[in-house]
Amino acid sequence: MSNNYQRVLFEITIDPRLPVKAFAHIKELSAYDTEDEVLITSGALYRIDNIVEDIKEGFHVVQLSLASDIDYRLKEMYDYLKRTINHEYTLDSLGKILHEMGEYQHALKYYDRMMYETQLMLANCHMGIGRAMYGITSYDNALKHYEASLTIRKNELGESHSEVGISYSRVGAALCRQGEMRRSLDNLNRATKIQEQTLPSNSLELAETYNTLDHLHVCLGPVIFGIRGNDQLLFLSCVWDVVII
Repeated sequence: MSNNYQRVLFEITIDPRLPVKAFAHIKELSAYDTEDEVLITSGALYRIDNIVEDIKEGFHVVQLSLASDIDYRLKEMYDYLKRTINHEYTLDSLGKILHEMGEYQHALKYYDRMMYETQLMLANCHMGIGRAMYGITSYDNALKHYEASLTIRKNELGESHSEVGISYSRVGAALCRQGEMRRSLDNLNRATKIQEQTLPSNSLELAETYNTLDHLHVCLGPVIFGIRGNDQLLFLSCVWDVVII
């Protein structure tokens, strides 16, 4: 090819579950027996997913997806409202647009996503309030908000997520301040198990958990220290013969 033109191969993905323009498999009608041909209605919309260069064959592959009418109409309405009202839209706004279009199933997807993100924001809010309460030594209130954050994060993220480990650690710290040593130790052990699996060894959050455990074991009685891995602290024994695993 000349410098002004390049060879291009269009690779089109079609999801038959979406309300796209009509298409048909016309292999049996093709003039060539070896062709597996699909006919797509003119005026169809395509979304460019990727463009890759096939250096060996000397052409570019343009990967397209046959776009649904819903994607196009939503974008059209979104762009119109953005021009006329001049502000960005939230998931709630997009859900309302879809509702007005009668696309209730698609609206549900936006509201499910909104619910998920809202819950995580609420968990972060509880965590922030808890830290502030802890800072002013209001440990009862700190614990209440830490536990609220922990409950939400476990529900939304699962038991083994790093953010859940952080919540366990903060609950343990507040309980330690209240003298609830057994409950504190249980939460800190849970935090350590999660954080050691999900956070780097030099993580500040993991260091805070180790520090709280150190303080807890000093309060409980004699502690023997050991070293593990990247200077990670291992509590080998205390008055309860607890080993952090």
